[in-house]
Amino acid sequence: MDDLLEREERGSPLRGGDHYCRVTPSGGGGEESSRRTRTVFQTARPRFDGEEMTFSVAHFGVEFRIEVLDANTDRPVGTSLLTTQGLLQRQRDALSTESGLTLRTLLDPRSQRPLRGTVKLELRTGVKSGFGLDFFNAAKMKGSGDGVSREKDEGTRAGEIRGWVEVDLLFEEDVDLICDADPQVCPPRPPDDFNVDLIQIHIARIGALVEDVKKAADNYNYLVSWKDPALTFLSLMIFVFSCIRFDTEYVGSLPVLLLLLYMIYLAKVRRQGDFKQRWIQKEKDARIEAEKKMAVSYSVYRPVGCLDVTVLSGKNLYSRELGLPGSLFASVIWDPIKFADEKTRKSIVKSDQLTRGYHLVGMTTSGGLTANPVWAEMIESDETRRLKQLLPTTDFWAPQKEKNETPEAEDWPFVRFPILQPLEHGVKTSSKVLPWQSSPGAVIIQIRFHDILNRLPVFDDLLGEVILPLSRLVKERYVEGWFKLHENGFFESSSVPTLDDGIQYPVLEIGNDKPQSLDDKLNRKAMEPSHEDETTDGEHAITTIQGYPEVYIKISFRTPKHYVEMTADAEKEASIVIAEEMIRSAVDDKDSSLGLIGSSISTFNTVRGLGGSVQYVQNQLGSVLDVVEQARNIFNFADPRKSALIFAGLTAVWIVLAVIPTRLLILVGGLGQYAATFYGAFLESPKQKDTRSDHAVTTDEEDDSKQSPFATRVANFFTSLPTDEDLRRTYFWEARRVGERYRQKLAASKRQSRLKKLWRAQWFGTIEVKERRLLHANQTGRAWAWEAAFALIQGHRFVWWKSEKHFDDGEAPLGNIFFAGHAGLAGLSPLDLRELTPEEIPLVVCIFGRGAEGQQKITLLAPTRQIKDALEDAVLNVSDKND
Repeated sequence: MDDLLEREERGSPLRGGDHYCRVTPSGGGGEESSRRTRTVFQTARPRFDGEEMTFSVAHFGVEFRIEVLDANTDRPVGTSLLTTQGLLQRQRDALSTESGLTLRTLLDPRSQRPLRGTVKLELRTGVKSGFGLDFFNAAKMKGSGDGVSREKDEGTRAGEIRGWVEVDLLFEEDVDLICDADPQVCPPRPPDDFNVDLIQIHIARIGALVEDVKKAADNYNYLVSWKDPALTFLSLMIFVFSCIRFDTEYVGSLPVLLLLLYMIYLAKVRRQGDFKQRWIQKEKDARIEAEKKMAVSYSVYRPVGCLDVTVLSGKNLYSRELGLPGSLFASVIWDPIKFADEKTRKSIVKSDQLTRGYHLVGMTTSGGLTANPVWAEMIESDETRRLKQLLPTTDFWAPQKEKNETPEAEDWPFVRFPILQPLEHGVKTSSKVLPWQSSPGAVIIQIRFHDILNRLPVFDDLLGEVILPLSRLVKERYVEGWFKLHENGFFESSSVPTLDDGIQYPVLEIGNDKPQSLDDKLNRKAMEPSHEDETTDGEHAITTIQGYPEVYIKISFRTPKHYVEMTADAEKEASIVIAEEMIRSAVDDKDSSLGLIGSSISTFNTVRGLGGSVQYVQNQLGSVLDVVEQARNIFNFADPRKSALIFAGLTAVWIVLAVIPTRLLILVGGLGQYAATFYGAFLESPKQKDTRSDHAVTTDEEDDSKQSPFATRVANFFTSLPTDEDLRRTYFWEARRVGERYRQKLAASKRQSRLKKLWRAQWFGTIEVKERRLLHANQTGRAWAWEAAFALIQGHRFVWWKSEKHFDDGEAPLGNIFFAGHAGLAGLSPLDLRELTPEEIPLVVCIFGRGAEGQQKITLLAPTRQIKDALEDAVLNVSDKND
């Protein structure tokens, strides 16, 4: 097996360890159906040489998960997934390009020899179960250009290659399902559980079919549009000649002939190996389209405003259904088009892609089980954290005190978020910005809670929201006080709300659980309900709620003139970076939104009641799509042997239709039907009728589902065909590699501009960092390893990330070294010289300075001598300036 920790684009030093390989089929009864090899100790290139593992495949939806695991922790190092249709498609692809292939060999299924050989499989990390959508769903791998989810525990991303494993494969399809005189029925694929991602994939499959129909219509329109005069004239001549010379008696042969000609074209495409390339090209086109959505479509500079917001406390926050307190938290959301009508929304979104969705600014921690919470901490959202990393200038993120702020407010928690000035809309290309006061956006504070009867986080109860128009914040700049919650739906408000109105609770009587008193004046005020009448009944206090639910909010907004300005190029680049990240977040949120609004207890009960029906609709929709796609793939030589059988059958049908007039065939078919019913009605004796009726009833009672051998062979024939989803999964990772290479080209140009204009980096590049690793008791070798990294020098600090992609995505850096005081280049110690190889010593650079834990030294390995010299020169230049 190749290096377990070798990277996709370049190799990395070996890591020794103890490993074993495990193979688990899906739907095979759980872990007891898995097989494993022996453990190979202390090597990064284990040779398992395991015994042959044989698995019986119950249906065409079975998948095989191949894992290489660390024997010391039993955690997967990497996973590869083989699908049944993927294994069959591998044989079909090899067969389609095989030399000496003839139609005769294709028509004989028993002549098919199983393809056996060694296959090199990629071991990927970051998938949850390793089966189905978890492994083949790009939507679950969110991130930057290719959208990949973060694996915080190991610092890796879902889908990253951790190594390769070589497997000797032999997969044999049972041809008796089609060729046997009395074949068995091939079991169908088991129904899927309800899955929102699966519904989205079904919708995408419908969209793909619609797109294919549109492409066919576009091709026809192009054929008759005279855009290519020679092609249109040729089609006209063929059409006129056919209409004049073609005998309409044989019109039935015409569509069959056209289908045969189209299959001949598809067979040529398959033979040339372009069938797989078309699926890969689809992924590339989808990546190009996705990057277009993420790109900034305007050229005008958009100033950046600074929003500071904090939610400090609340009162009278009870469930509207049951009047119970809950575990409360507040979310702060920026909606750029909150108060725009539907027509204006479409116009704005067309001009400004970042308005496609809302942006989560941050949220509070839970306030405990109380109706009068005090929130002591605000947590930044993922989008805010990424923006913070993407903007290296600290002036924007540094706290700034307003003139009218009280001294005690300096320690209040807040979240800072950038807001771009609104663009002109309704034009093809926006060329100017609009005044801040004209923005239809709003800052929304939503109060949600987990009540004591509903602990499902997906269905958090939306208690209410406070809507603060940006136009008001621009005018007042600073707002603080108690705000009443509104019942407005999340996207339902089309006019600026009146803040004096709020949710009026009906009179409820609940047990009074008095909160503990706090010394802070603001907190004591927050804990006091607005309107309460307390009466005592025995040992329990009874509280009657008659007030409004309210939250205490502090929010400020500053336009660019209120904070330190950067140079023109850096300011423009920062605006572009903010816009790109907001567009990415808006598009990701729009694509992955669940679509459930409200989500109170009653809503949850409704959804739960509909769960079985939704699952039934999901599976029925999937079954219909499978049939449609299999019917189409039977003609495009996705399975060359089965398409060849269809081609031979259609050829025979065409010959019959070309020889016998269609009118006569229709006449014979109609007369045969009438003759059969006439015989049953008038010529068949009563005794024969009774015998036939008794035989039919007996047959139904014995085996209601028994089919004729011919019908079984036809059903098995179609069941074994791949669907478009099978083909997508077969070529998924290969297509993603092509798409990733395209993304890297686009990302490289953006990265260069950002590093020069925004970061003002004196040096940047890809290196390797010496990192310590944990050795188990039975392991030997180096106690450290070289880890790939992307690093730069900005100002007086050296910063590094796990990869260029992590830097592009705004991930937090792995470390910082500040060149302050005693800092700069360091020499190799005797221990370093003893541990390093002669090839590594000339390429090693040692840097020391102030790190996260005081004075720190790091050892770097440059890929070339030129990169090492450039890095040392940059460090010396920064150190000299520091001195």
